[in-house]
Amino acid sequence: MEFIEVHNPATGEVIDRIESFDPRQMSDVLEKARSAQKKWAKLSFKLRGQHLNKGKQYILENQERIVKVISKNNGKPNYEALAHDVLPALSAIHFAQNKIPGILRDRRVGLGWYLANKSNYYAYEPLGIIGIISPWNYPLNTPFTELVFALMCGNAVILKPSEVTGSINLVISEIVHAMQLPEGLFQILHGKADVGAALASSKVDRLIFTGSTSTGKKVMAAAAQNLTPLTLELGGKDCMIVFEDSDLDVASSAALAGGFYNAGQACCSVERILVQNSIYQPFCELLSQKAAKLRQGPSIGFENDLGPVTFEGQKRIYQEQRSEFKKHNLKIIHGNIEYDGKANFHPPLIVEGRPGVSLWDDETFGAVMAIKSFQTEQEAIETHNLSPYGLTAVVYSRDQKRALRVARQLRVGIVTINDGPYMNAVSAAPWGGFRDSGFGKVHGPQGIRDLCRETLISRDLLGQLKQYWWFPYTQRQYLMMKNFILVIVGDGIFLKLKSLIKTVYYFFTMGRRI
Repeated sequence: MEFIEVHNPATGEVIDRIESFDPRQMSDVLEKARSAQKKWAKLSFKLRGQHLNKGKQYILENQERIVKVISKNNGKPNYEALAHDVLPALSAIHFAQNKIPGILRDRRVGLGWYLANKSNYYAYEPLGIIGIISPWNYPLNTPFTELVFALMCGNAVILKPSEVTGSINLVISEIVHAMQLPEGLFQILHGKADVGAALASSKVDRLIFTGSTSTGKKVMAAAAQNLTPLTLELGGKDCMIVFEDSDLDVASSAALAGGFYNAGQACCSVERILVQNSIYQPFCELLSQKAAKLRQGPSIGFENDLGPVTFEGQKRIYQEQRSEFKKHNLKIIHGNIEYDGKANFHPPLIVEGRPGVSLWDDETFGAVMAIKSFQTEQEAIETHNLSPYGLTAVVYSRDQKRALRVARQLRVGIVTINDGPYMNAVSAAPWGGFRDSGFGKVHGPQGIRDLCRETLISRDLLGQLKQYWWFPYTQRQYLMMKNFILVIVGDGIFLKLKSLIKTVYYFFTMGRRI
C-alpha cells in the first residue's frame, strides 16, 4: 500500500497522507462505473439535478472550511479560493440544473426543401463513462465543474485529480458523497502519473485532460490506443495587446490582475504584453508601481495578494527561464532576475521580451510577464500569432471597431476586450483553445454536447413509401436526377422552372421501384 504526502506549499509541512490507487484495479473501477451509469441514465434531468443540489447545499454549509483547505493546500489567497474555486463550483451546479436540459433537447436539422417530407433532428444520450484528469492550480473549480456537467448529462465519472493538492481531493469526495449518488457512479483515483496513465489508456467513453502541453501529448497517445475521444485543455502564453488610446490606469491594473492572480499559475495568465510605442514607457512605469504594492505571503488570512509556488516542479522552469534571459541583456522593468530555484515564494517579475527569448516564447506558469512594444496594428497581430499557443488573448482600446477587428484575427479560442481573462470561471462560456493549447471545449453548449452521443434521426413524414432513388436504375430515372440537380443548383428562374417540369415528367414515367 502506497501513500501520497500532501504539503503546504508556503511552509513545506506535511498536511495529509492519502492512500494511492492501484492501477491494477482499473478494470474493477470501470465495471462499477458501467453498472451504476445504466441506472443513472434512466433518471430524468429533474431527479439528477436534485442529487446535484445536495452537493450545492453541502458546499454552502461548509464553504468557510473549504476555502481554508484550498488556501492551505494550494497556497492561493482566501479571496481567490472563494471567487475562483468555490463560486464556479456552485455556479456549475446551478447551470447544470437550469440550462443543461435545454441544451440537450432534440435539435431540429433542416436538410433542404427538396427533402421536406423528412423530419430530422439530433438526439442526445449519455456517452457512458467520462474520465477526467485535472491539475492543481484550480483544484476545486476545474475537476468539479467538469464532473457536475458529466453527471447531469447522465454519465458516470472517474476522476484522477492532481496529487499535489490532495487535501482538496478529499473535499471533492465529501461534496459528491453528499449528493447520494448510486455506488460506483463517481470514483476518484488518488495517485501520481502512473494512475493518470492507466486512466488515459482505459476504455472510458471520453477523456477530459487539463494540464501541460507535453503531458497532453502523452495522454493523447494513450487515448489513441482505444480511439477514445478527448478534450485537451492545455497550456498558454497568453497575450494582452494595449493600444495607445487605452486608459492606462485601467489597462495596467487589468494586466496586473490577469498576470498575477493565483501567483501567475493559470493557463490563461497574461504572460505577454504588447504595448503601442507611444504609451510604452508610461505603461511600464504604472505596471511596475502597481506590482510593487502586491503583498505576497502564506494564505492564512487577508494580508496577501499572491501565494507561494504550488508545484515544486515549476521552480526549475523559473530558474531555467531566468538563466536564459540573462544571456540576452534585456531590461528588467520590475523585480529581481535572480532566483535560486528553492524559494517557496516567487516574487513578481516584469521584463522586456522579444521572440526567441524563453520568457517570451515559452509558458512560465508563474508570476512573470514579458513586455514588448509595437508600432502598428498589423505588427501587433503578427507578433501575437507567432506563438504556437492559442488559448486566450486580451485587447485594450477605446476604439471598439479596431478592438473587434483585431480580436477576429488573433488565433486563440477566447478574446476579451477591455477586461482581463475570466471566462474559465463561467459555465455558460465555451472554454478551450487551438494548436499547442489543445482542442475541444469544456463548458458552454459545445462542451456539454461533447459529453453525449449525438445521433441524427431522420423520419419520413409520409410513412412507408418506396423512394425514387431505389432500384432499378433506368434511363428515365437518370434524366429525372439530371434535371433535379438543375432545380436545386441551377442559375436563373427560367432554367429552374424548365428543369422542374422535366423532373416531374420523368418522375412519373420512370416506372415502379422494386
